[in-house]
Amino acid sequence: MTLAEIFLLLLLVVWWASRLESDVEGADSPSVAIANLRSENAALKKNLAELQQRVEELMDDNKALMQMFGVDPEKWVRDRSGAAEDAKQAIRRGRPRCEADNVLAEVAVLDGRVTMQVFSGSSIAPYVPPDFRSSLTAGNLSGPAIEQTLAGVRAYYQDRLARNSDCRFDYRLVYLSDTDYRHGRERFEAFFYPAGLRRAAGPG
Repeated sequence: MTLAEIFLLLLLVVWWASRLESDVEGADSPSVAIANLRSENAALKKNLAELQQRVEELMDDNKALMQMFGVDPEKWVRDRSGAAEDAKQAIRRGRPRCEADNVLAEVAVLDGRVTMQVFSGSSIAPYVPPDFRSSLTAGNLSGPAIEQTLAGVRAYYQDRLARNSDCRFDYRLVYLSDTDYRHGRERFEAFFYPAGLRRAAGPG
């Protein structure tokens, strides 16, 4: 039964209960008939309470699903089709975006040398050790700075998951050789979804 059908059933139950009460009060009927009507009315009220509880449960489920897939409840009210499309994209991604501008970094793997440029580190900065925070937007990261940044991303994800707001950032990969391509994807797609994969121009 859909949510709309449940609401229609609720309206019908409320209307029928009010009719029964009106009939009991206005009719000159034997006491047995009145008792039967009151019994039916009590049963309908019980059904109404159960349906109201079910509606509340469905509404809670709906809120949880919107939160899970990153759907803005206000957008759902304003633009249901647009919000539904956001949910479909989140399902295809596996996890919703963390931010509207969700590409966190570009990684370059060139002949085995790995560098990483973070575009916007404000979200993950509190999760990175203080000694490395200033390097987030300082240019190409390498070595320990990359490891600390990835550790910060992991901690950020864990915090979002604990708040029932799971998400995943995107990244772009630039590579030179097939080996670079495999290495880059295996290492960084443990943390990000790919938003672009590009082979760098070789020498000459």
